[in-house]
Amino acid sequence: MVTRTQRKNIRRAQKLHTVANAAGPYVLANVAVAAVLDYCFENKNILASQPDWLQTLEFYTALGAFNLGALVPIVREGPVNYVGQFFDRKRDKGITLHPYVKSALLTGTLVFGLSDDSLRGSSYNALERIFTDGRSLFEKDSGIKKPVKDSVDDSVKDPIDEAPKEDPKKVRPLPIALPDGEQGNQKLEEDITSYVNVLRTRGLARVRGIEDYSLFAKDLRSGKVFLDINTHTPRLAASTNKMYVLLAAEHEVYAGRLSHTSQLERNLIGMIRSSNNNSTDWVIDQVGGEARVNEIIQEYGFEDTVVEKINQSVTGGRTLGNKTSSEDLAELLERLYKGDLPRSDQMREILSLKANGHADRIFDKTCIPGTAAFLKTNGGYIDTVEDKTGFLWGANTDAGLVTAHFYNKNQDQKFTVPYVVAFMIEDENAKPDGFRGNANAWGRAKSETMRSISEGVFWTLEGNYSDIASSCKTHNGVHPQ
Repeated sequence: MVTRTQRKNIRRAQKLHTVANAAGPYVLANVAVAAVLDYCFENKNILASQPDWLQTLEFYTALGAFNLGALVPIVREGPVNYVGQFFDRKRDKGITLHPYVKSALLTGTLVFGLSDDSLRGSSYNALERIFTDGRSLFEKDSGIKKPVKDSVDDSVKDPIDEAPKEDPKKVRPLPIALPDGEQGNQKLEEDITSYVNVLRTRGLARVRGIEDYSLFAKDLRSGKVFLDINTHTPRLAASTNKMYVLLAAEHEVYAGRLSHTSQLERNLIGMIRSSNNNSTDWVIDQVGGEARVNEIIQEYGFEDTVVEKINQSVTGGRTLGNKTSSEDLAELLERLYKGDLPRSDQMREILSLKANGHADRIFDKTCIPGTAAFLKTNGGYIDTVEDKTGFLWGANTDAGLVTAHFYNKNQDQKFTVPYVVAFMIEDENAKPDGFRGNANAWGRAKSETMRSISEGVFWTLEGNYSDIASSCKTHNGVHPQ
């Protein structure tokens, strides 16, 4: 016998089913369209100087137009009648679509849209946009806050440090200045200057003084610097500052003032491999705080570098106080290679660890060969990359120690060539709580720019050591489309 309470529960379940069946297709369709709209605005707003209110107005206007002009009529009349009216066909008023069929069609659209990596990222951005905009109506501070955890938590990273995981925007630069470097390969620097200037003339990079570059590369086999552009300028370090925190910790361990416990090891790995901000602050505290970390850094001569705690729960990871230069980053890596820093081998081992799905800006997603099978056909390949990437609103960075191998056919000789690179791109619009344009799209575009520059660096080295022409050279260090 069904009790009164059970009957009430059954009626509640039936009402919930009715609501879900009625609202589900609308929700699914809006999520899918919001993702597509965010993806489209992302392309349009990579470099657009639009105020936030205008971007928000455009987004919700387009979403509202979709609901009024397409979604509601489709649900009411069926897709056949809706499409038919655009071709002046006689509309069959009797055609209706079963709610489950409507749900299936809209779900299929959603699944199809989210099967693309870029759209999948856009769906998250779109939902975050809607959630944040809605919450901002009730809260003065609409910034996303994350809890502080003492132990390593790989899920807590820089807010968009891992954004470049998504497929980067493909830019097709054509050869057209950055300030001249103090030393380096003139042709490479001219090529990079032309490349960046063309991006600027085509609206794919902001003007000089707004968006600036610091680029450094050094061949450690020959000892020659072959890329030197704005290398002494301190810029936003983003997560590359964590290499200095790693140095400070290993310095104290080597001096016997800090015990190398399993907890310290986990946090050092989490700080570098997963770019964990809470782990970074925990390590800074173990060393003795910001002042002690900076004291150690200055002892090693990194004069352009300042390290501050990130305070994830307060800043959301968007800190603008961490500064360094491409020269300091490259010198740190070179001294690691030479073993001139305490526990250099242990530091290099940590820097070599890669987070699943994370792409660097030096080798990943470039046309640079990555296995020995290419040595005698392409003239060279990259074997290892020990690096740290960094990304926040208005700064995209990567610095790494690279081991490459080249082959000279005439001499029948193989060359192992270690080299260091430090790439920094900074936008003066960087703020803790905002960015002019779409920060995620800007970041992916700058990652692509750095990958193109990294290709130019590699092929310059290849030309110095190998006499084998590679097909990728035809792209002049620019990604093939």
